[in-house]
Order: sequence, then C-alpha cells, then structure tokens
Amino acid sequence: TIQDKHQLQNPLTTLLLLIKSRTYAPLLVVCSALLLFTFLEIHQVNWARKVFELGIYDREAIAAGEIWRLLSGHFLHLNVFHASINIIALIWIKTLFARQQSSWHDLTFILVLNALTGIGLWLFVASLQRYTGLSGTLHGYLVLLAFRNQTFSWYTRVGFLVVVGIK
Repeated sequence: TIQDKHQLQNPLTTLLLLIKSRTYAPLLVVCSALLLFTFLEIHQVNWARKVFELGIYDREAIAAGEIWRLLSGHFLHLNVFHASINIIALIWIKTLFARQQSSWHDLTFILVLNALTGIGLWLFVASLQRYTGLSGTLHGYLVLLAFRNQTFSWYTRVGFLVVVGIK
C-alpha cells in the first residue's frame, strides 16, 4: 500500500504509486492543469492572460453579472510558487484522509467549497476586490474531512477548526 513507510521516502516513487493507484488521478489532473496554466500565464502567453483576466475573482465584474468568477478564481494563481503550495497542500490533505472517500467525492467537495468560498467572500469581505488561489477552499476541505473522520475525537475535530480559524 501507499502507506508503507519505505515507499513514502522517495517523492517520485510516491507520486508514481499515487498515479498507479488511480485514487488520486482526478486530483492529479487538476493539479497538473493548475501548474500548466500558471506557467503559461506567467510567460505571457496571450490566451492564458485573457483567460486569467476573465476568471479571477473580481468584485466589480461579479457585480456586473459575471458570476462564474465566484468559482473560477480559485483555480487561478498568481505564480507557480503559489500554485505549487496549494497543490502540495491538496495532496497532503488527500494523503492525510486517503481512506475517507473517492477522488470523485473530493472533486465534488472542492467544487462546492469553491462556490461557498466565493459566495462567502462576496457577502462578508466587501473590501476584497480581486482574489486568486485555492487556500480558502483548502482550509474548508481540511475542516470538512476532519469532521467526517470518525476516528478523531470531538476535541480533535474542534482543534482542526480552531487552528484553521486562527490561520
């Protein structure tokens, strides 16, 4: 299994095992797309820049009716480092809670959390004009999986919520 300590020592071996297991396949596709798009946007590929500008969370554009930005802004990142940190966090969270549900459930949770995060930003953070990144969604995902984990005590679950809330 992937949980074998010896297999986890080499990151490349771990990545290959994750791909082979197909447990992470949908998330790895999303992560690869995030990195590729971020790379293209940074290198000023014209169509990537246009997509970036059409997709970021932009309060003025949302007010004008471009509501897809409530969801799409979470998949866009300012640079490769920003995207990489979010991808590492996503894979870490998935590894921490690997046995809870399938990757298809993960994708559903992430899409729903993206929408809720976008709506939350719109309703409760009026000063925020523009936003990109997956960080808010990842915090919600971590808390959601912690509360769904039946092996954690109630105190541990609340601890996840408090730590994420403080962050």
